[in-house]
Amino acid sequence: MADDNRSFLKTMPLSGRKNNLTLSDISEIKKCPVIRMELRVAASKIIGANATVICGITIGRYAFVGAGAAVNKNVPDYALAAGNPARQIGWVCECGERLADDLKCSYCGKSYEKAENSLCKIKRI
Repeated sequence: MADDNRSFLKTMPLSGRKNNLTLSDISEIKKCPVIRMELRVAASKIIGANATVICGITIGRYAFVGAGAAVNKNVPDYALAAGNPARQIGWVCECGERLADDLKCSYCGKSYEKAENSLCKIKRI
């Protein structure tokens, strides 16, 4: 299931035990028949071209999955995941920029702090 504000880039296969589907164009999403699979894609994230996401996986809010990644584990909120199999290689801001080690965005200035397996945005006062 995909929430609002998600981006499926060209030719992203969605894989399941009984269903295999390649979305060759974003406009094809609306034309597809109902697909029964347990794929959870939260709001506002990017999944790169030719990334494969296995059935039953959750892609967190504001997460970024690199092109060609094979995602076989859940991706936390704000995580940057890439590779085959995909692994977390960093963190991304809500604006889509990769975060530095200090978890501050050089583009928009938002700051984050680690919380369990994810990030929390630090509210400005």
